[in-house]
Amino acid sequence: MSDLRQSVEENRGLLKKIELSIPGFRGYRVREDIRTADNILRVYIADKMETEIKKPVEAIREKLTKSLELDAICDVGECINQIKGLEAQIRHAEQGYSGISPQVRIEEDELNKIYEFDVTLLARLQDIQLKVQSLDNVVLNNKTNELIMEIDEIKKQLKVFENTFDQRLQFININDNREG
Repeated sequence: MSDLRQSVEENRGLLKKIELSIPGFRGYRVREDIRTADNILRVYIADKMETEIKKPVEAIREKLTKSLELDAICDVGECINQIKGLEAQIRHAEQGYSGISPQVRIEEDELNKIYEFDVTLLARLQDIQLKVQSLDNVVLNNKTNELIMEIDEIKKQLKVFENTFDQRLQFININDNREG
């Protein structure tokens, strides 16, 4: 995926271009554009998590139900619940405030760091997707001896994803709590 910050910058309308020329307003406009790019990226990640992770895992659970793999069904259900929770957190994540003259403001470099956390989340999501595909292959090929191991790998990848997201939140909280 291309850097959305550049796309948002390139697609500024006339009003936003005028805002860039107003002294004291330029920084606000730039920060808001970064926040917009970050929001687009997070929605993309949440949508991808739903369509390319959650739905395939639900389909795997259905296959396991039909083949009566009862032990694995519960583990896959736990994965689905974790995926749903993470998807909601990503979709509605805090962005950091960048108002014109707030008492506490997240600056451009910090907003870029938040965006970079989200780029990392996208990479982590791709790792999870590969593990889900591997699990699907195990289920399709009836390799019950590998089933729990593959589910555990997905759980580990989800934990790595969650830890990255937690680091993002900590970064925002540290920067939100300092004086402007």
